[in-house]
Order: sequence, then structure tokens, then C-alpha cells
Amino acid sequence: MNSTEAIEIREILQQLVRDFGLLQREGSECCGITVLQSHIIYELDKNPRISLIDLAEKLSMDTGMLSRQINKVVELGYVSRTPDPNDRRYVVLSLTEEGQVKANEI
Repeated sequence: MNSTEAIEIREILQQLVRDFGLLQREGSECCGITVLQSHIIYELDKNPRISLIDLAEKLSMDTGMLSRQINKVVELGYVSRTPDPNDRRYVVLSLTEEGQVKANEI
């Protein structure tokens, strides 16, 4: 299996997990983080400099729950929040260098 096929399979499986509501399960861990945190990091890797609202939409989550999870990955050093240069009411989420390493591990 080449890396393109592996990415396509990951995308399909990720969508299945979301469709069946498994995204909110906290019990399982992946790479030392929760499954939900791994989905956040994975999406930020695919969509650098995304807003919380847009990320919540991609993950089919409400912004309150996502915001709490973002706080956790920020504390872990995987994600950074910066004010949106176009609208300072919003923040832009992106992976840190450590977060990029974790994304590659995932």
C-alpha cells in the first residue's frame, strides 16, 4: 500500500468514526493523546491556520466542546492560537513544531 492509499483509507475511516459518533469517546488513546485530540491534530495538519468555527464544522462538534479540547492540546504544546489578522475577534489554530511531529506520528 502506498502513502496515497493509506491517506485515503484514513480519510474514509475518520469519516466513519465521525458518522457513528465515536469521535467523543475519551477512553481510547492514540499516540499518548485521546482519539479526539488526534482528530484535532490530524485536521490541523490538513488545514493549517483554520478558525475554531471551521474546525468545529469539519469535526461535527459544537464549539464549546472543541474549545475545551483545544485548550488541552495547547497545554500539551501541540497547537498554537493566534489572533486572526483580518478579524481580531477570531483566533487561528495551527500546529506547533511539536504538533507537527505528533501529526506525523498519528
